[in-house]
Amino acid sequence: SCLNPNLQNIPARGTWGKKVRECFIAPKGYKIVSFDYSQIELRILAHLSGDENLREVFYRNGDVHIETAKALFGKYEISDDERRVAKTVNFGIIYGISPYGLSRSISVDQDTAREMIKRYYERFPRVKKWQEEMIDFASKNGFVQTLLGRRRYIFADPRVNDEHRRITINTPVQGSAADLIKKAMIEIYELIKDKNSKMILQVHDELVFEIHEDEMDLIPKIKEIMENAIKLDVPIVVEFRVGESWAQVKG
Repeated sequence: SCLNPNLQNIPARGTWGKKVRECFIAPKGYKIVSFDYSQIELRILAHLSGDENLREVFYRNGDVHIETAKALFGKYEISDDERRVAKTVNFGIIYGISPYGLSRSISVDQDTAREMIKRYYERFPRVKKWQEEMIDFASKNGFVQTLLGRRRYIFADPRVNDEHRRITINTPVQGSAADLIKKAMIEIYELIKDKNSKMILQVHDELVFEIHEDEMDLIPKIKEIMENAIKLDVPIVVEFRVGESWAQVKG
């Protein structure tokens, strides 16, 4: 937890988001460096589900939101708005979103949202099969677990309880993303514990550092650790930005 202020909730977008983040400035002789996992939960979903179509997008470094949009809208040329809708669908699927929930998120009627979810599963069929397998597993065993074996216990049958169905579907994905970044943080600590540079903040899939100007060679090493903390069946990609303030490194 971050308190006074809760730095994980500092806004990232809009005029005020940028203004607030401009207040967080690197000390003299340091740079702020942000490392961000790219679409990590979707990559973990591709690994866990074994869906070849989803994996193929990451193998060729494609844009997964555009590929999903092509399936949703049945066309090749995709607008920015259509990509945003597909992004909502992609992350909604991870959370077990319902047609009602999706319809509210993207302002369409429930029949349209239901058809979009159907088209998603037609494009990535192994995702649906894996989710059904997780629901059966949790129903029989009373828990689901992450890649590193952390368990979350399920106290109601996910086959009939919508809240526990969503928890069952989401926990292996989101929990494994947490496994990954926590393991990376431990390994990075060993790298920098005797250095002047500091790891100062985790925000979801992002790590923020103050890197000393004489230790900029740490940047590729940190990136490598983050990309290899856990091996997946698809590539893990970490993007980094360097700046004088937090605003400069938040794209």
